[in-house]
Amino acid sequence: MSKLELRNVAVLPELRAEGDGSRLVGYASRFSEPVKPYLDWPEFTEIVGPDAFTRTLRERPDVRAVRNHDPNLVLARGKNGTLRLVVDRVGLAFDLTLNLDTSLGRDTRADVTRGDIDGCSIGFMIARDDIVTDRDTGIITRTLLDVDLIEITPACTFPANERATVEVRSLIEARVGVGRGSHRLALARRRLRLLDLDGRR
Repeated sequence: MSKLELRNVAVLPELRAEGDGSRLVGYASRFSEPVKPYLDWPEFTEIVGPDAFTRTLRERPDVRAVRNHDPNLVLARGKNGTLRLVVDRVGLAFDLTLNLDTSLGRDTRADVTRGDIDGCSIGFMIARDDIVTDRDTGIITRTLLDVDLIEITPACTFPANERATVEVRSLIEARVGVGRGSHRLALARRRLRLLDLDGRR
């Protein structure tokens, strides 16, 4: 079973408190922008495909918007229409209405308005992806083709950027047949090409 993964957007969205300050709008995810989701794995790149959220929004539209990935801090949800998610050419856009009758809603509005919080993340499980590796550079690229969207976090202090667990890393490297040794070999090949180019000058 796929585990829950957290991702921040490649470029932080503009979060705006509109009207009476009860609405937050922005992008929870952006398409086709390569990101490096793991702090300790610079060779790994990930791209969100344009259809990644299509199925899950159709089959499971009751997505929650939560604060700081805490399921106890619900800001809005699809079921009651307070969270609206739309896929457009840019990515997964959100438009949510805060409950200003709660301290959570009022605090979130104040934090966003003042700029203390300007980050956004999503929580999902992978249903289908595609992983390829560049044998020359050792760069691994995973494209998310279909995911089960569990939550969006339009208000988080630090957008999620995970460290790659040994399990995740070994599974991905096994799928493309590349590991640490292969990456070192790719780097060595690149250095040799650079030395060869210098020698020809």
